[in-house]
Amino acid sequence: MPSQPVSSRRALLLAGAGTFGCQALGIKATVTSRKKDENGRMVTEVREVETLGELGDELAKPYVAIYTAIVKAAQLLAQTIVQIVEDIIEVPPPGIVALTDLGSGYDKYEGNPKFDMVTAARENARVGYDFNYVRINVAEYDEFFKAAAEHYALAFQRQETEERVRRSAAKALDEPIKVSEDIDQLVMRARADGRGSARAYVDGLLDVHVLNGVHVATRAKKTATLVSAGHRLVASAPKSILNPKVIRHLPLVVKGLGQSIDLIGDSGEIMAG
Repeated sequence: MPSQPVSSRRALLLAGAGTFGCQALGIKATVTSRKKDENGRMVTEVREVETLGELGDELAKPYVAIYTAIVKAAQLLAQTIVQIVEDIIEVPPPGIVALTDLGSGYDKYEGNPKFDMVTAARENARVGYDFNYVRINVAEYDEFFKAAAEHYALAFQRQETEERVRRSAAKALDEPIKVSEDIDQLVMRARADGRGSARAYVDGLLDVHVLNGVHVATRAKKTATLVSAGHRLVASAPKSILNPKVIRHLPLVVKGLGQSIDLIGDSGEIMAG
């Protein structure tokens, strides 16, 4: 059965709260009164009432302030319950890795598929990963999923940049691609002896290549810390399972952990390459 939109669920919960306030928290009392019958005898009448209207104007007056306060409290409680339910049930949209998340200096290249390999990869089915990551509104998990996704994105950015440098340099020099040649030496040769638009593209890629190197060196030192964070999350699973959000989104937690561990492993291989 498809889930209802948040606005629909909110309306239903608040509507229920209105009923709750008027009935479950409304006035329900036994009223005893004495009056003369048609024969002039005093008789006692006992009746139960559930609404102020059934009490009559005079009898209802002492209850009005109490009733109003109870209804207001019920409405406030209902709004609080709605917020708690939404916090537990609602899943935020997946996080999206942007080039500028990977370190300083990338601002002028973000969104340009010639230099922003993360953006370009989203349109490329062969990559097999859209650089989105799971979020469940639980900080310790969300931070780990984000860090793992960024770690892989930077490794991918470096790998793709180097591949483009080699292809463009080979084209500029009119020679076969030499994977074994030191990439810095290749760039120097292409800039000195290369020709055409391919040489110009090598020039453009050079700054990105340098940025990648700086940030990869920094991130590579954090790999062990990231792996340890993943191990802690897995080890603490029996305790964190008591968190209602974790229980509710357990399939996403499993997906996020599995995806993140794979990304860290792949990142390590790329960065070491």
